[in-house]
Amino acid sequence: MAKSHGSLTGIEAKIEYHPVFEELGELYESWKRSAVNWMQTEKLSESEVEKRLMKLFNIQWAWADSIATEARTCLNQLKTAKNNNITKLELQIQAKTTAAKKLITKLEKTLKLATKKGFPHLQARNKFFHQLLGLKSKIQKIASLKRKLKKLKNTERLHICFGSQKLFNAQHNLAENGYKTKEEWSVDWSKKRSGRFLCVGKSQPGGGTMLKVFPLSKNSV
Repeated sequence: MAKSHGSLTGIEAKIEYHPVFEELGELYESWKRSAVNWMQTEKLSESEVEKRLMKLFNIQWAWADSIATEARTCLNQLKTAKNNNITKLELQIQAKTTAAKKLITKLEKTLKLATKKGFPHLQARNKFFHQLLGLKSKIQKIASLKRKLKKLKNTERLHICFGSQKLFNAQHNLAENGYKTKEEWSVDWSKKRSGRFLCVGKSQPGGGTMLKVFPLSKNSV
């Protein structure tokens, strides 16, 4: 599909599978993981990451530029996700604390009445103890959420599992996840981690980022 914007023409295309993409994907995603790590651990800027990628892996500027941009985008998304998780946990703690306070007030009234008259029925007594257990569960859940929130706030490094957390954990229960051996899992893990990469063509002579951009001729369809 072509989109014209004045003198610019953008081309979007679905490329059929070719074995070379497996090698390109593995390299590209490996470089991107390195870029994300450098930005996190060494606080490198995009331009600094570009230079290191070019020097360390001997790749063109266009490739390094695209990888550095993806790495920065990835980190920005992780930061947004972390902030959203913090807000979600805070709201959960607030809601559960409010519910626990209401239940405490209700139980206090029930207990006060029972102290005077006793529980008139066995069913009422069982209901009281059931609610008491529910309160204990709520308090434990609130404590757990607070620990999780504190850890999230105090952890500076942003965590991401390239290849998905679910597939990573599958190695610990191979049979339950349809694998006979660790080697079978390893093949899927490698494909998942390098199964997608973004190719951005450059208009400069020589192209770049694994694609080359050619000008459209008058006879082009």
